[in-house]
Amino acid sequence: MKVYVWTGGHTIAASLFENPPQGVEVVSNVQRYSRRTGISGERMFVIPTAAKRVFDGIVYGAGVPRFLPSLPKADLIHTVSGLLPLVPIPWVTSISMPSSFFGLNDGWSESRRRLWSLRKILRSDNCRCVTCFSRSTFNGMRTLLQSPKCDEIDSKLDVLYPAIDARRSVPKRKVDDGRFRILFVGNHFFDKGGRELHRAVARLAGRYDVLLDLVTDAPPHHRKALESYMRSHQEEWVRWHVPGVTRKRLMEEFYPSADVFVMCSYMEVFGFVFLEAMASGLPVIGANVYAQREIVSDGVNGYLIDVPVSPFEGDPQLRTPRSEDQYRRVILDQSVFDPVVDQMTERLATLIEDGSIRNRMGGESTRATTEGRFGLAHRNRQLARIYRKALE
Repeated sequence: MKVYVWTGGHTIAASLFENPPQGVEVVSNVQRYSRRTGISGERMFVIPTAAKRVFDGIVYGAGVPRFLPSLPKADLIHTVSGLLPLVPIPWVTSISMPSSFFGLNDGWSESRRRLWSLRKILRSDNCRCVTCFSRSTFNGMRTLLQSPKCDEIDSKLDVLYPAIDARRSVPKRKVDDGRFRILFVGNHFFDKGGRELHRAVARLAGRYDVLLDLVTDAPPHHRKALESYMRSHQEEWVRWHVPGVTRKRLMEEFYPSADVFVMCSYMEVFGFVFLEAMASGLPVIGANVYAQREIVSDGVNGYLIDVPVSPFEGDPQLRTPRSEDQYRRVILDQSVFDPVVDQMTERLATLIEDGSIRNRMGGESTRATTEGRFGLAHRNRQLARIYRKALE
């Protein structure tokens, strides 16, 4: 079986190139993976960035989802991030959230034209499966695409969790300085709960010997706020790593030496960093929001924090322009997130004081990324089934 995988350079997609199911030959548009792994690659036509913005504006304005016009030589096409192959061979697409089809434009579902266009494409014979990164995305798709003619789309939906190659993780090693090390990794410092974590650790620093590593940055609209916050908080127990570090350093230095990983993100649609931390045997703390609820099992491999506000609303959780606007209005008001700081402080204190809980949770994290649904073996069994069914 020859599968053409089209994607960008995200780590989630890399595992499709590097660790495909047995018996599957992978051909890819991304040549940098090819040079590193020996997997064959093809050069795709690349639209210059400025022209691409104009092109995307025209396409999205017309209500057309993102599409792949090329016809590769393969038995099956698998695209990531909701790119739709408008070609006469069977295809599968993977999405992190429903708006992936429209460049993460959260207003797409309010357009009847866009809904009609997407439904038409997904009902086509060549569309064999839409794999969702999480049950949250699966439920959102079922809700948004409801119509009398959508039963056939519903039958094409499946959940395929991203996987990590835990064999590449560096074994956990404790730095022998007696300090309890807390790790945060997230480029959106405020959106991913970095401020609340810093405030929680500030409460703990007087009682325990702690060290907080903040591997972070901020988008342009939060850059000045981050710079101001950093200038005001240069405590001995915090180390700022801005604008982040390489993934190699994360995997070889930061995860192995940490005692717990915390990223209570209000906006995360998946969070591959959780899998990286779990593969390193760390307990993890996240927000009770969207796919984080499926990665972090509260009280099992870590803790979930209830948050007062998020861009997601309703049941199933959906991100809409209204909920996004409400969230943006309050994200820099730290008083709104005081309950998050209270919960984080309590959970971290438990982990600092009780090594048996840390070890048990770390062991559960390891199992989830080796034997469980975030391990390669489980993912490849699911993926092989999806590919076989797509070619029936």
